[in-house]
Amino acid sequence: MTIKVRVNTLISRNRYDAAISTGGLEDLGAFVLNCLGGAKRRVAILTNRTIAPIYSEPAAKSLRAKGFNVFQFILPDGEKHKNLRSLSHFLDYLGENEFQRTDAVISLGGGVIGDIAGFAAAIYLRGIPYIQVPTTLLSMIDSSVGGKTGINTGFGKNLLGAFHQPSGVFIDPSVLKTLHQREITAGLCEAVKQAILSGGKLFQITSDLLESIDPKNFADFLTTNSKIDQVERFIAAQIRFKASIVRADERERAADYTSKSRKILNFGHTFAHALEKVTQFQYLRHGEAVGHGMLFAADLSKRLEMLDNHSVKLLNDVVHRCGPLPPIAHIAPEAILQALKYDKKNLDGKLQWVLLEGIGKPKIFPGTVIPASVLTSTIKAALRK
Repeated sequence: MTIKVRVNTLISRNRYDAAISTGGLEDLGAFVLNCLGGAKRRVAILTNRTIAPIYSEPAAKSLRAKGFNVFQFILPDGEKHKNLRSLSHFLDYLGENEFQRTDAVISLGGGVIGDIAGFAAAIYLRGIPYIQVPTTLLSMIDSSVGGKTGINTGFGKNLLGAFHQPSGVFIDPSVLKTLHQREITAGLCEAVKQAILSGGKLFQITSDLLESIDPKNFADFLTTNSKIDQVERFIAAQIRFKASIVRADERERAADYTSKSRKILNFGHTFAHALEKVTQFQYLRHGEAVGHGMLFAADLSKRLEMLDNHSVKLLNDVVHRCGPLPPIAHIAPEAILQALKYDKKNLDGKLQWVLLEGIGKPKIFPGTVIPASVLTSTIKAALRK
């Protein structure tokens, strides 16, 4: 069975499908051909050293069967390689092989690969098509949809980037069987983030999944048809929520502070990005950092008398059901405060926080509203946990 979720954007006027098909990697070629309007072009697969030995050849075989001329570029694995050097090497590869605007890029990997591939596609020849083939849970439900692309710099996360919508997203949940447990936890944390922002049905679907699984044995969960169906429906529901936000605010308007703003997707991310930066993007998976970030944001919301104890407990429970988070007690509060100065969401030198008034009730706060003493004490408390 294939589930398709349509993603519509108002500014770029793009429409594309996110197709979810367990065991469907052999159908990738047909999907890409349809996304590119039936043109049999040259395609460059960007992947990493972990994914390439497992999934690169099956993907390439499917593409060749539909008449594509397939090229492949392999990067080292990890967030620390999401940088200008990796981007430059891939752009040079496209140039050396004389890729044209009629050709396309295919991202085969997690969020790091997707961000680099999308950014390269956005700026090479001022824009060529790309297809997302996410291989992590986090990238399936979040980063592959919405058109945010970019790389990190020495000053912070995602400080260079562009909005460039993919031509399609192809998701095969069976690839999750080979994921490390930490990657499953990271993806579940990002799913919890979206569920908390949405509330209602998505929160229930996500809670039900967390009740059903053990993050340490997620591969076993994907062995029966009923469980596979549950995962597919869960991924589809997550994507529908993300797509609704992208449609309302594709480019994350600076002056929009409503609950429809794309900024709400940064819930948990301000603290998370600071954690990633001070640990050189090597200690925490992005989703793990977001898990810590949500716990921080809930505590800050409570200290500001926005969030009641019951909601804080509920949020803490669902986050911890995602799996264990690496400890952060060794990180200095001063380092976090310094890193926050370079957050990409800062406006006029002021921090913006996404906090909660309840499950399904996000609220965007300019940093000037939050007393420095409250912010500092909340950071110290988060690092002690």
